Amino acid sequence: SSSMLTRFRKRRVHELADIADIEGDVAMANWCSVEAILGAKPGTMLPDPEKMKDKDWARFVNTGAAAAISKRVVVLKSRFPSLDITLIAKSKPSLLLEEIDVLQRRAEQAALTLHTAQDAGKLIGIIPDLLNPQACASVLGTLARFFPKKPSVETLEKDPDIVRRMEENDVALDPAFFVGVHDASGFELYAVQGIDQTAAKESLQDWQKYIRETVHGKKPSSTFHVPMGD
Repeated sequence: SSSMLTRFRKRRVHELADIADIEGDVAMANWCSVEAILGAKPGTMLPDPEKMKDKDWARFVNTGAAAAISKRVVVLKSRFPSLDITLIAKSKPSLLLEEIDVLQRRAEQAALTLHTAQDAGKLIGIIPDLLNPQACASVLGTLARFFPKKPSVETLEKDPDIVRRMEENDVALDPAFFVGVHDASGFELYAVQGIDQTAAKESLQDWQKYIRETVHGKKPSSTFHVPMGD
């Protein structure tokens, strides 16, 4: 019930006040400010306590947390206006504690990677790990192997739940390796190590051929140029 949540919320925040070494009432006020910024609805508790370590919780209840998180919300919403921040707060609250310049860079790269999506913000709300360029390459590269005739972003947008189902059924994503170079915009390039040999050699660029021949002595089945998407 909402009353039980209120009691739990107050007790937990006061416990975290000890970790943060600040007054419990101050911590509670800070937490309320954070919830207001994140658009928490009555009867909910944001960020999700089950998704955070105590030391991260302490940062959320500390003085100045609301202003810092507000800046990160602006970074994300400026790139992805349709992004539901409450989804991030529920499933990946650590993103709201990310260094601002790192988050800015990740948001820029994700926007470019997913530029063909009809609604990249909705996708990221469902799969926040797409803001991690290596994880994004892994997801899209794996989908390219399973569905080679369809652009990976299109596949993901039509069925974003596919990643969760793969995890539940122990279907591992193909690992993505940093190529060691950046594109003209300074974004990272990744090669995806798949199971099958599917990429035609003549279609590979020089750096792709290099990775194919040298990454851990194996040949990646496909390569994925993160910034350009599909």
